[in-house]
Amino acid sequence: MKIRYMTSFIRVFLALVLMILCFSISRSVGADHGAEWWVCPTGDCGNPGSSFNSLQAAVNAAGNGDTIFVQPGTYLQSVTIQGKTLTIQGTGNNRSEVVFDGSTILGWVLHSDRSSLTLRGLTFIGSSANYYGLKIEGGNDVSITDVTVRSSGRSNIDFNGVTGITITNVAATGSPRGVGLAFTDSRDAVITELTTSGNAWGGLAVFTRGQYFPGGSDNIRLIGSNDLAEPNPIYVQVGNHIVSEPPYPATRLTFEGYDYTIGNHAHPAFTWYRTSLQAAVASAIVIPPSEQSYVRSVQQPDLLFVMSGMKIQAAIDASNPNDTIRVYPGSYLETASNRRLFNDTGPYQFGLFFPVSKPGLTVQGVDDNGVPISAYEVVAAQITTNATNNFGPSGIFVEGDRVTMRGLRILHNITGLNKTIEVIGDDFTLEASVIDDPDGSVYLNDWRFNQGVSESYVKSYTIRSNHFAQGSTLDIAGGAGFSGPTQDRIIHGNTFEDSAWAVISFSGTVPVVPWFEHPVSGATITGNTFKGGTAVYIRARGVYNESTFDWTSYFNDNTFDRAVISGVNPPGQPTASSYTITLGEITNVRKIGTSIQGEVNTAAPKDIVLVKSGNYSETVTVSKPLTITTTDKVTTILDGGFQISADDVEINSFTIRNGFTTEDRAGVYVTEGVDGVTIRNNILTGTGPGAAPAARGILTGYHVKNLLVEGNLVNNWVS
Repeated sequence: MKIRYMTSFIRVFLALVLMILCFSISRSVGADHGAEWWVCPTGDCGNPGSSFNSLQAAVNAAGNGDTIFVQPGTYLQSVTIQGKTLTIQGTGNNRSEVVFDGSTILGWVLHSDRSSLTLRGLTFIGSSANYYGLKIEGGNDVSITDVTVRSSGRSNIDFNGVTGITITNVAATGSPRGVGLAFTDSRDAVITELTTSGNAWGGLAVFTRGQYFPGGSDNIRLIGSNDLAEPNPIYVQVGNHIVSEPPYPATRLTFEGYDYTIGNHAHPAFTWYRTSLQAAVASAIVIPPSEQSYVRSVQQPDLLFVMSGMKIQAAIDASNPNDTIRVYPGSYLETASNRRLFNDTGPYQFGLFFPVSKPGLTVQGVDDNGVPISAYEVVAAQITTNATNNFGPSGIFVEGDRVTMRGLRILHNITGLNKTIEVIGDDFTLEASVIDDPDGSVYLNDWRFNQGVSESYVKSYTIRSNHFAQGSTLDIAGGAGFSGPTQDRIIHGNTFEDSAWAVISFSGTVPVVPWFEHPVSGATITGNTFKGGTAVYIRARGVYNESTFDWTSYFNDNTFDRAVISGVNPPGQPTASSYTITLGEITNVRKIGTSIQGEVNTAAPKDIVLVKSGNYSETVTVSKPLTITTTDKVTTILDGGFQISADDVEINSFTIRNGFTTEDRAGVYVTEGVDGVTIRNNILTGTGPGAAPAARGILTGYHVKNLLVEGNLVNNWVS
């Protein structure tokens, strides 16, 4: 019994050993990997016992770590791989010799489900129906090398929920309803030597969805030499299968050589990639609606671009704090509709809108080569606005802090004139730009003035090297700049011309004007050029911090074609005056005017009226005791003359030409009975004999007393 039992046991044991040996031999175990299996179109592939004529059969037989060698031929079949770690290797001289043709199959040519897979030296022809060529989902560590996938009804290669992907020397072409290579909710992919063409949706796409695998794609890298020939080579589309939830992100994306992205506010889920700025702009202006497209640099992600056919506001809306928007030459008609302000008022329509949520933005005009404009003489981008807000219109409205506009030409607002640019944000800069708006205004206002502690929100601003053309002005009001150091408020190097209004106006608290409800302070005003004005060049009015206004510097450190100031000791603080408008009287007005008569009228008795070099064409009537003098008699020219009807008047250091037209033409006329007139150090030049009957350099009426005439040069008069 015992012997018989042992004999049976030995027989069973030997049978098991024999089976294991046979199975091991049939799997052809290699030295460096698992078993080897063979697939060929017919026969035993030269490897009897480990050969199949179907890839699916070989996959079913293979175990983890095995390699399946596929011999040259065309295989009209598909394959599904579930939960295995396999290598499938074509053995032809090149990939085109080993073909899996699924063109007539209703399904994927290869489906990998939660497997680790290596494919080498193969060609796959996709189904002409609506299926992917290679569908690889779940799993880790997928490598595809020297593989072609073409003509798939949907994307040629589709990864979903895969981590650890290597793509090398792969061609994916000719999908009529998809892309060449797609990644959805996948991570850690490296792609190099990729070739795509003829794919209807593009070459490479990255998606997020979160439906079947954890949402989000990360660390997808296209590096080295690649050739993506589609008009839309690369794009990203983020989403969430739960439409009410935010989209999952696509992060750490690297597409070497694709240095520009396109976005469109009407399609927020999409980002398109292009190799050049020109290609990006060409695409941006054909993505509907084109006015909502914007272009961003990949290498400098804080840099956006706007070219003709695009809109600046779209770039502002797409920007992050501290971004720079480069605006190329062209004409831009801008509308920013449905905008709510920091205090939740609105909606309003402006031309351009800089929200409080985006401080530090710079809009920079550039030339055709992208070089930033640094001088207003060469600006090439011009902006027309379409604002309708009821407290303006305000063509450009700036509520964000630290906003800079540079190298731009700002034209009129097409729906009406008022404020070309309205600024309620702190530390605004306007530089190297042209305000080319007839009677327009750059208007600095402070909507967030803290009346309880009399502290302004807008403490600083810089207006530098601009051209205020066609009578446009600079206005500071509503508490702007009341607080903070005066040196942080800079008005320098600008050219102001042809204004019939106060060119630089500081409007403090003015009780009769509801919108002038807070005091202001002065600024540093140097190096500016004023010309062609017919009213006032620099003015302060209402309640303001008088100690912050350096009138001496304003008068001496700027260039005027004409400038007149009056006071006790000009060009120190001018005498305050007042005037009346429809709403009532405006008081405490101090100014540098453009006419002698204007300052004579507002001067206090016994003031000095100081006249800067320039040409003045006027007849000046003096009806109060004043000293009227100049900074240089040779270059301060009065084409006209003085009519003096008050005592104690001095006219000093003018060049007076031609005289004024009365019954008797005269350079200086002192009316009857006046006492104590001094005419000193003037050059009086007439038009010559016969030009005007009885023209005289100095003429007096009867009974003039204490007339002092000394140091004058009088010539070319009749007498």
